[in-house]
Amino acid sequence: MKLRVRNLVKGAIYVREVERKNRVIIEALNDLRESEAMLVHAEKLSLLGELSTGIVHEINNPLNYSKSALFLLRRLV
Repeated sequence: MKLRVRNLVKGAIYVREVERKNRVIIEALNDLRESEAMLVHAEKLSLLGELSTGIVHEINNPLNYSKSALFLLRRLV
């Protein structure tokens, strides 16, 4: 009888330990998911910045050409 009680107590202790470890794992998984979402958001912002830089560059090229042409025309006139 004592052996059976001891085994039941050990089993209950193991169950609690497994439940505690499961909670730790679930919390870590939630943290990882949150970090992943933040990384995806940061990557989107980075790509948006690169795209914006490219667009500004493409707009500035013709503007600079026009500005230079106007400068030369003013010198000639």
